[in-house]
Amino acid sequence: MAQNGDIFWVHLIRVISVICVVLLHSAAQVLQLDVTYGSTDWWIANVIDSATRMCVPLLFMLTGFLLLNKSETITLFFRKRLIKVVVPLVAWTGIYASWLVLVERHNPSPISPLSIEISENLLTNFPVSLFRFLFGPAYYHLWFLYTLIGLYFCIPLLRVLVQNAERQLLWYFIIAWGVASVIFPVVVQAKVLLSIELGMVTGNIGYLLLGYLLGTITITKKLFFWMLPLYVVSVIITAVGTWWLSTTDVLSFFFYTAGPAIPTMAVSSYLILRYLIECQSGSQLSWFKRATIQLSHCTFGIYLVHALFLYAFHKGMFGFTLDAVQGSAILYIPLTAVAVYLSSYLVVVLFRQVPLIKVIVP
Repeated sequence: MAQNGDIFWVHLIRVISVICVVLLHSAAQVLQLDVTYGSTDWWIANVIDSATRMCVPLLFMLTGFLLLNKSETITLFFRKRLIKVVVPLVAWTGIYASWLVLVERHNPSPISPLSIEISENLLTNFPVSLFRFLFGPAYYHLWFLYTLIGLYFCIPLLRVLVQNAERQLLWYFIIAWGVASVIFPVVVQAKVLLSIELGMVTGNIGYLLLGYLLGTITITKKLFFWMLPLYVVSVIITAVGTWWLSTTDVLSFFFYTAGPAIPTMAVSSYLILRYLIECQSGSQLSWFKRATIQLSHCTFGIYLVHALFLYAFHKGMFGFTLDAVQGSAILYIPLTAVAVYLSSYLVVVLFRQVPLIKVIVP
């Protein structure tokens, strides 16, 4: 039997997740410009942004599927996992902090509005800035690594639950998480006083358990066909909800990883992709499989690198400008995403050939 890490649908979901991250950040270039609000381009960017919001939850779900059913000591777990996150985090924090001071301080990008503030703090109060980086990202996309480290601390505890509890209890945990992380925030947003405490099951921890549970169930054709409209409805809710709140200070409410429709979007896309792969024969997928697995091994590095290329293309640092705002969004969002993704992939492949550098793009 194949190990979890060798299952093809795991590689596919990982690749698609990071492609969606790049698409999302490309679309954000349009959404950050208030002058385009409500225009056709704004709606195109909003729909693309909404349709790709399941990207990071999918990565959390894969983490749960791959790690929750393993048996190893806590020491071994942290030695194997944290080194692959902490070393890249330290390295890329240094890279992006230097980038902010040397480049973005003089020419900020709308997609990283805090770049000037962070770079000025680095110059005027370096020790305090370093201390802040222990708890928060130097650049907008690095939040994922901090969250992942937090989830890693929860995994040894969740393993005890997964390996000893009945399925019914695990699904009860998911229901409690859904209430605490999805329903309660909506109630609070509606200005209703909420005194029920469910803090122990909030945040992204539910995605770990969801990934494990949904990775081990049998997906029937009927379930697959139910997932298709669920994904579409989730995207519509997110896009329309974002439009509805766009004139308020809670614009990103529908974009949170546990936003009102993000969990259902993540669940449906996870099961759809699993089903599509599992119902195909190996011979039909041989060439596609090889390419996907190759990309899968580079996804973490692509995630870390891509923000540099988004900025560089946006500011014309290669002698030409390429971003989502220079023309029709339906054309330039995917075009920008493809250019950024492929450029990032090539850099990661190059970095992985150098012994001392490959550790920062594991």
